[in-house]
Amino acid sequence: MDQEQKEFFVTTVLGYVLSITAWNMLRVYSTWLQWQVLEEFGANGFYVGATGVFWALAGFFFGWAFLTRQHQALPVFWALPWLYAAWYWLDTWLVQVAPAQNYGYALVITILALLFYNLSLAMLKPLFDEWKEDK
Repeated sequence: MDQEQKEFFVTTVLGYVLSITAWNMLRVYSTWLQWQVLEEFGANGFYVGATGVFWALAGFFFGWAFLTRQHQALPVFWALPWLYAAWYWLDTWLVQVAPAQNYGYALVITILALLFYNLSLAMLKPLFDEWKEDK
């Protein structure tokens, strides 16, 4: 794999993580700003904020582990997006006060994002092998 391909797949993986992290930081911030509105609509503001903090911290850990070449975190690199997708769907079906009706679209996007992410991570296997050799 040449340098350009590595850069593309690293950018893809980190872009995915950055998007999830930024989204959850925004979730925490908007929970803080709109606490009264959440209560008015019957949503649990503590749950919304706490899950946002959890996923934002998970994203920070992921980014740190990736950027500092922590090859021991490779299982986390594989598992975290799947756990996030599972949480998203459980939250959508079981917790949300008024779940959206776009299940088909959201499911297709979730599957495509996971496939693209996993393909990108699989293409980086030689890079992870280099990290092991460097330690």
